[in-house]
Order: sequence, then C-alpha cells, then structure tokens
Amino acid sequence: MVRKYLVIFILLISCQTLFAQTTKRAAIISVKDDISEHSGDTTLKNKLVALGYEVVSYRDGDLDAGKVGETEFNSNDLIVASESVSSSKLRKILSYGFAVPTINMEPASVGNSHHKLELISTVATGNGWLPMDDENAYKIKILDGEHPLAAGLSTGTVIDLVSDPNVIDEDNFATGYIGWMVDEIGVIPIASLNTPGGDTSLVISGIEIGTANMHGDLFKARYVQFNVNAFTINAWTTETESLFEAAIEWVVAGVTDVEETNSNIPEEFSLSQNYPNPFNPSTTFNFSIPNSGFVTLAIYNSLGEKVADVVNEAMQAGNYNFNWSANKLSTGIYFARLIAGDKIQIKKIMLLK
Repeated sequence: MVRKYLVIFILLISCQTLFAQTTKRAAIISVKDDISEHSGDTTLKNKLVALGYEVVSYRDGDLDAGKVGETEFNSNDLIVASESVSSSKLRKILSYGFAVPTINMEPASVGNSHHKLELISTVATGNGWLPMDDENAYKIKILDGEHPLAAGLSTGTVIDLVSDPNVIDEDNFATGYIGWMVDEIGVIPIASLNTPGGDTSLVISGIEIGTANMHGDLFKARYVQFNVNAFTINAWTTETESLFEAAIEWVVAGVTDVEETNSNIPEEFSLSQNYPNPFNPSTTFNFSIPNSGFVTLAIYNSLGEKVADVVNEAMQAGNYNFNWSANKLSTGIYFARLIAGDKIQIKKIMLLK
C-alpha cells in the first residue's frame, strides 16, 4: 500500500513539473495599472488565456521608469504591447535588445521621435491614424499571402478589420481604427491601408531575427507590428482574429527556428554573398561560424571607412542570417567584413537607390 501511494505521489510531482515546464507566459503592456480597467486590454488578456497563456501585465510607465527588471521582462515567452500605451514609454524593450517575441499594437503619431520603439525615423509622409470618416478606415489589403503572417489570406485580398464600424466612440479617446507606418528598415510587409498608394503604409509587418533597426540595434527575437486600435478588439472580424493568432504563432515559432538552425554546427567559417545584391535599401547576410566566440560583421565604404555594424557580439557556433538596412547611406560600392577569431571574409556589396 505504501509503495502504491509513493508511485501516485511521484506521478503527481512529475505532472506538476511537466506543467510548470510547458506553461507559456505572455505579458501585456498596458496604460493601466489594472488592465481590467481597459475594455480592449481585458479582451486581449482573454484572447491570450484562450490560447493557453498565463498572462501578466506591466504598466507602460513602470516599464519606462525601470521598475521592471530585464531578467523579469525577458522571462516571458511573448510580449504584447497594447495600442493603449505610449510609444515613448516602450523604449525599455529596445534597451533589453528585443530578446522576447513581441507584437506591438501601438502606432504613434507623426512627430513622436520614439514611435515604433525607434524602429524607424519620423517621416513627414506617414505614421499615424487613418481618420474614422475615411471610407477605408477599417479596411486593409494583404500584400504577401504566401507568408505565415497572412493567416492564409490571398495576396490582394481586402478585408474589414471590424464587424461594426461604430465600435469606436469618437468622443472617447480614439480617432481611427488603423494606424500605419512607413518602413525604413528591412521589414516583412504583410498588409497595408486599402487606399491609393497604401502599399507603403503598412498596418501589419514582421521583423525577422537578426534585423538591425535604424540605430543598428539587432533583434534577438521575431517582432510584429500590428497597428489596430485597442478599442476595436471586441468587434474584430474572423479575418482579424486569424491575423492576430498568426502573428502570435509566427513570433513564438522564431525561437524554435533559431534553435533548429544552430543545431547543425557548421564545419567551416563562411560568409555568403548578400541577397539581394544590388539592393535598396535592405539586404540579408548569411554566415556560418564553426566555433563560439566574438563576431563582428561591419560595413565599409570604398575609402575603407566603417559606416555600419551589422553584428558586434559574442555568438554560439551555428548558421546565421541577418537583415540589414542601408537607408542612411548613399548609392555606391561597399564591403562587408566578417571576423570571428582569426578568420576574416570580405564581400563586395552594391547599394542602388
């Protein structure tokens, strides 16, 4: 009898351990101390719980003030920055090196120098809300139906984001349904405003691991910009729900992708020719490192002057790909130099604008 209960006890402990190891934790960044005070963020929490996440929340002001430590923040499996927050208070995500898969729903207005977590620079032609009186205020067009972020929707498909155009009370905070950004780094364009010339006004876009933002900071996890007003969440269409769930699946899957990529240790040190080449303004570098150590991948102009750092950190042995944007450089011939230990390789690259 004692042995029987001992076996049961061990099984219970094993199940608890397994549960602890498999529980996923998502953090919502909100404008409120208690997200139950914000109807959109409450629905957002419920969506994540339904997808199997344990949900915690951080107030944007606490994050900006450093009250949330890097270790605690990076212990999450997923970060969702609600549209309710202030972009200028989300810079801690940048300082933590984008180490956690992130979905950012906050589309800041023109003139906010910290908008989009400093992913892009302020440009006169495009960041903000599409006014609610615009006939396309809740319609987006799919740009790349082949990508997992498109949730199976075909290229060129136009969808309604919300089932009820009156879901937002114009007198209650919001001025529009859709926010947008004009990318100046190597993003993956998924959906744009359904307006003339809207293909450059991105509503949904992804950023792959290894991409450098406008300041040269590298993403250590996948990232999705999902510019949909928080107050619309209670009236999302089936298509919008699918796009959001696809965003979660894609950013989280990136962690596994990197582990799988690096599981096959390469035998040789190599830097492949960038692709595309010539490029404008973004290109991708693929390289292999057979031994762990400090790695630099830097860009030099024809005078031998360094103009950018793509990689400058300690790395494990493995195969890597990094997307880099030369948005601040002029047309010309440049050279990419990879150094790891005593190994050096150089490739000539061409920027055409």
